Amino acid sequence: MVGDDHDLNGAYANATPANLWGPTPVGAIFQPGNLGGIQNPTFNSHVHAYNTQWINLQPAAALAWSPKFGGFLGKILPDGKTVFRTGWSKRMYQEGAQNFWAYASNQGSFFFQQGQAVPDTTGAIGTYKPGSLSLGQPLPQYALFPTTWAPNLPESTLSFNSSFFAMNPNIRQPYVEQWNFGIERQLGAGTALEVRYVGNLGMHGWMSYNLNEVNIIENGFLTEFKNAQNNLAISQAAGKGNSFANQGLAGQVPLPIFAAAFGTTSGPLYNQFVTQLRSAASGGTGAVGTVANTLASTQSYICNMFGAKLAPCTQLGLGGAGTSYPINFWEANPFSTGNSVNYLDAVSHSNYHSLQVELRQRQWCGMQFNLNYTLSHSLVLGNVNGYQANVGGAGYITDRNFRLSYRPSPYDIRHIIHASGTYDLPFGKGKRFLNGNKLADEVAGGWTLGTIVVLQSGPPAQFSGGYATLNSQANSGVVFAPGVTAQTIQNAVAVARTGNPWVQTINPSLIAPNGGVSSSYYTPNVTPGVLAANQYIYGPHWFNADLSVNKSIPIRESIRMTIQGQFLNVFNHPAFSLGNIGATSLSFGQSTSLITTARRIELRANLEF
Repeated sequence: MVGDDHDLNGAYANATPANLWGPTPVGAIFQPGNLGGIQNPTFNSHVHAYNTQWINLQPAAALAWSPKFGGFLGKILPDGKTVFRTGWSKRMYQEGAQNFWAYASNQGSFFFQQGQAVPDTTGAIGTYKPGSLSLGQPLPQYALFPTTWAPNLPESTLSFNSSFFAMNPNIRQPYVEQWNFGIERQLGAGTALEVRYVGNLGMHGWMSYNLNEVNIIENGFLTEFKNAQNNLAISQAAGKGNSFANQGLAGQVPLPIFAAAFGTTSGPLYNQFVTQLRSAASGGTGAVGTVANTLASTQSYICNMFGAKLAPCTQLGLGGAGTSYPINFWEANPFSTGNSVNYLDAVSHSNYHSLQVELRQRQWCGMQFNLNYTLSHSLVLGNVNGYQANVGGAGYITDRNFRLSYRPSPYDIRHIIHASGTYDLPFGKGKRFLNGNKLADEVAGGWTLGTIVVLQSGPPAQFSGGYATLNSQANSGVVFAPGVTAQTIQNAVAVARTGNPWVQTINPSLIAPNGGVSSSYYTPNVTPGVLAANQYIYGPHWFNADLSVNKSIPIRESIRMTIQGQFLNVFNHPAFSLGNIGATSLSFGQSTSLITTARRIELRANLEF
């Protein structure tokens, strides 16, 4: 049985799936005008975050076989010197308790009262006229939310102020299947060589995604954005300035969505978004997602479009004439308009495959060691332990296709060479040298050296375009120049000193005069409505060596003291992470962060009895 960490006081307060979707029916994302959902959605108090999963089978199986052959095979595989092993298991695990604070109680929104006062010209409660405050004057009246506590509260209580959180009440428990197959061969006394394949598959991992991804396609806004681009280009060519309004110039067209949001067909509001609307040749970003998200999150624009049809506009006194556009024009749940609607579900998965080669030497002449090499590949959909920043920037890219978020995991280290061992120095009692003198034994005997050495490739990083060309996620991807691929950039990864407070982790020949990546290699994607393909490279390889020195001192027959010195990163060798490879970064390839720590020396003593 696997159940939730529940609250017997019933203080968890979040939305059911139907309430989380609000006016839009569950699953009807990107369907503006489909208002068959709940028109006045609420948050509800409850004891349990999700239903108990009663049956959780966790089987395991393993097999080892040491073959006994005669004849020719018997000479190749002598008895007892070769072993075949295989195994498989399934193990459930529970996600972190922080999920309950975030998704079972809407980030604690109803455990305390929040308030705000923001600059605005509407005169609504919780706003003040910009420039009207002076030091020593009373603060304006705050807008409080929720105004009072109740077991069931309308979502409109938090409209314009907060994101919404909820989890699937029938969420499944994640599990990992692991399997392996290996061949071990004895090479001599105490020496063995093993070659094995190891893999795993993670299923039903918990991942949060935003049901309120801003819509630009089904509502026609992408087309209007392109029309606005054309209007702006015509206006600039005619010397009429940076307005994208329909000024009646030849080739210009009306912009009904902008007009509905702005409440006018002309004026200074049409002079904004110039950077997003300019053509690519003029340095435009094509960030239709940025513009759509602004229109969908600004109170005055929202209430101009929806007016009294959206209850929070009336409740907060924001006014707005309203138009014929449906309230789910931009987002599925307009009661969280401009904010995310985060739904936690068991939709993540991962996999790992590896070839492992290991050479082991048991104690021999005072020495033992282990040398292994791993070739591996690991992929994941979504997040792993909150890992986001270096690989994609978010748990997912778009609700339109989760597959686009299937990416290298943070554990996708392709090559690892690992060596460890100890060596008992041959001095003192019972050893080869200085074994007949008590003083020599006390000084030179009982010493052991140990080491761990690692050489491995770097972690993955994604090329980022930096612009929101589809939704609010600012990663449009990059466009490689003809003849350039991700492997071209990978081949240029190398650490070089610069004389500055950073190192360069990409060959400087790729850098433009402004410090960014040269356009002869790649540029940000600036095509509105388009995501470039996800591409990844791996950071610089790195080396680390640890050393230990141990001295064993017998005190009595049953009492012994061990003094140990550990020298972590003994050569103080820095290992740098990959610098920024974003297409818009002006510090391309520069790295100031380390994967390893500086040399650290630790001394300790143990008394054993």
